[in-house]
Amino acid sequence: MESENDNFQYGNGHFGKWFIDSFELPAYEYSCMQSIDYAAKTNTSGKDSIDHWHQVGNDRITLTAHNGGYMQYLKSDRGLQWLSYHDLQKDCLGGGICIIEKDDKYYSDLYNSNIKPPETYQRIFGSGYFQKIRKFDDFEINHLIYPPFGDDPVVLSEIFITNHSKKSLKLNIYEFWGIKIRNLIASLFSMLYMPKDRVKFGVSKLVSFVLRIIKNLLLFFHLSSEQTRDKFSSQFTFKSHYISSEKCLILTPKYKSKIPIRKDKRSDKDYYPNPIFLKSFQNGLKTKYFNDFQIQRANKSQIKIRKEYIETTDFSPCLMIGHELILEPNESKSLKFIFGTVEREKIPELIKKYENLLKNDFKDKNFKLWKQFLMNFKINSKIWLNRETMWHSYYLRSASLFDNYYNNHYLPQGNAYSFLHGVNGAVRDYVLFLLSMIYLNPNLAREMLEFILRTMSPDGKLPYATYGIGRHMGAFVHETSSDLHLFLLWGIVEYLYATRDFTFLKKIIPFYPLKSKKSSNVLERIRISVKFIFKKVGIGEHGLIKVGSGDWSDGISLFAKNRKKFLKYGESSFNSAFALYLIPHLTDLLEDQSPKITKFLKKIYNNLKKAILNTWNGRWFFRGYDGMGNPIGDKNLFLEHHVWLLLTDILSKNQKEILINNINKLLDSKSKTGQYILYPPANVMLNVLPRGWDVNGGIWPAMNFLLTWAYSRYDSDKGFQSLLKNSMAKRAEVYPNIWYGIWSGSDSYNAEYALNPGQTFIHPATPQTDFPIMNLNLHANFLNSIIKLVGFNPTFKQIIIDPKLSLDSFHLKTQIFELTCNNNEISGFYNPLNEDECILKIRKPSNWNGNITVLINQRATENFKFEGDWILIKDKIPYTGIKFSLKLNI
Repeated sequence: MESENDNFQYGNGHFGKWFIDSFELPAYEYSCMQSIDYAAKTNTSGKDSIDHWHQVGNDRITLTAHNGGYMQYLKSDRGLQWLSYHDLQKDCLGGGICIIEKDDKYYSDLYNSNIKPPETYQRIFGSGYFQKIRKFDDFEINHLIYPPFGDDPVVLSEIFITNHSKKSLKLNIYEFWGIKIRNLIASLFSMLYMPKDRVKFGVSKLVSFVLRIIKNLLLFFHLSSEQTRDKFSSQFTFKSHYISSEKCLILTPKYKSKIPIRKDKRSDKDYYPNPIFLKSFQNGLKTKYFNDFQIQRANKSQIKIRKEYIETTDFSPCLMIGHELILEPNESKSLKFIFGTVEREKIPELIKKYENLLKNDFKDKNFKLWKQFLMNFKINSKIWLNRETMWHSYYLRSASLFDNYYNNHYLPQGNAYSFLHGVNGAVRDYVLFLLSMIYLNPNLAREMLEFILRTMSPDGKLPYATYGIGRHMGAFVHETSSDLHLFLLWGIVEYLYATRDFTFLKKIIPFYPLKSKKSSNVLERIRISVKFIFKKVGIGEHGLIKVGSGDWSDGISLFAKNRKKFLKYGESSFNSAFALYLIPHLTDLLEDQSPKITKFLKKIYNNLKKAILNTWNGRWFFRGYDGMGNPIGDKNLFLEHHVWLLLTDILSKNQKEILINNINKLLDSKSKTGQYILYPPANVMLNVLPRGWDVNGGIWPAMNFLLTWAYSRYDSDKGFQSLLKNSMAKRAEVYPNIWYGIWSGSDSYNAEYALNPGQTFIHPATPQTDFPIMNLNLHANFLNSIIKLVGFNPTFKQIIIDPKLSLDSFHLKTQIFELTCNNNEISGFYNPLNEDECILKIRKPSNWNGNITVLINQRATENFKFEGDWILIKDKIPYTGIKFSLKLNI
């Protein structure tokens, strides 16, 4: 019989174990000694890598915490930009490092293979922090680094030092952040990620040969993305300033040459980075500070460096502040620091803020905020499931960044797209992320919608991706993506109906650049989007919405023989099925406010319904048409459009049964984790997409969320099993030796029958293996699945609660909705952003045969009625929320 501890630790994988920390938050103790453990080696587009890392962030910044013991600091207010970046060739170790000086020797809390036994070095990937505990012969360092919950671009560091010897110790303890500004400059060439050591370009020999030539040409002419970024990085020098009264060291970056553009203009580069500072909060101790260092010798046990303070530095800048400590036997002392970047005039304000906060139990309060804002989903038989739910919601929220140009927070897609290519997109991903953010932080979800709307041009065009400062791109082959407006409209509808924030429709959103002085409200943007879909994207000869350069699937054009004709005439069942789901929700919203649009949409609905039903081949529906009159997906079962069809009400009972059976047989039961996006895979020209990779049969959490939801409408057990099958815990059981996927992962994994099973892909343009985690599709879509399984389905006039879990009991808790179900009671709390009059429509369990008591705000009410299996409660829901309870009288 499985113990409670075994249940909780399901999904540990090879590299460590899960536990609940002292803050009552999930954490992963990474215990792998990566330099001597063969399983740590990870396939990449270059040499195998042993670098594994974890995301640590708040609403403003993102850090990566690495198994090597260092951290990297990234901000996005003026384009994606690393400030502290691990690059040993440039003498930059990264940051968040404790350096210890003892008897003229240097030690650190970095990893090295000479650590023995392994138990003397602990690395903890926490919910909002990175912790390292390093035990030396006679003293111990416990180092906790965390960005404070909220919107400040700073990192707090606490170093606890304990003397375990029988004599007093004299130590110099330093907080260290190596500074390396690295703009993730995106360009034509950055879309072909070609670092010097890249040797793998996929499996096609011809494509690999061509790309090797291209790589060598780019390197020869110094045009590769990495060379461009290195060159720009080298153009900065750093002016130093030390404020002795504050124990604060400041480095102010200054571009060496004449700056070619004003600060308020759009640009692919940031010529105006803010000052970077490090401050110690320790008083009464001798202070030492340095701003430049070079590694003189690094071996398995020690790091020796040359350190100095100079007025101007550019070769190996750092921020390094420390104190001389004398520790008596068994004595412990702590040091506290703050590191960050902000406008010079705001530095004193930030310092003062955290100096006061740290005096008042701030650390515990900080992590209580994390706990408060995470989603909880508890099922007694699956203890690990709540751990994973909390972790996914942490990863989603902590990925938030800020864009100064659009004056909005946003959630980046992550993975290689953001952190290698340097771009953010696409709208489809943003919407999938904000769907679950509605329940974690509805204000951030609204900001995400505003961010998308601010990128829209007056004619309705949405960019495929953004980069730098206000720049847009279509990444070569995605200039006419056809699904973006459908996703945007879905996001708006889900947000409005879940929060009842209908005032959002009146919100004025400017068009950019602001000098155009054009704007419109959200309702008008909805009208613009509808017109764009059906006028600009258009309808094809078979009556389906056209596909352009791609719908959800960026690679769908690879399944057509003639790309040129496909781009011009190709049609998409994905777009059409999506529209059939979406239009009824839109017409409810627009009925009174836009009757002409509503009438038009109803006509479109009928036409699309007829067209899509004509694609039925007796087993499934075509994926679309190739622009030459031929169907795509007659012999291959694609998943992505079928999930939308199952979520509509247009299929016959026979079609539903056949379709679900074939999806289960071909896409689900064959896969050990998740479901295939396609089976059997196709033979793509030049083998650009190998069988079982990417959209040619890979595993995609984004679409598996929709399948989980669709399953649940017909078979609640299938829905729940699909959720479990798409969990990180299940993946860790199947692939324990692949580090990514255990605590974070990619947007796609290779099928188990494919080359490199369970890994992510190496696309000719995108080697996802080189940055295989921090893609928010993995995290957001697991949460989206849970929301749909518990049956929270808000509509224009009703809040429908229809649980799709065949379990004795469960409990879900989010910021705006809470639900508890057991054998005899359904109770919950709904807290929309605005008060509203609507109907709570709750499905009565089929086994409830007695009298039912209904409570509203803990008082019995008769203001309800039965309608078949439903209980309808009509009441005014105040902005403070409403509690409800249905009890079966036994």
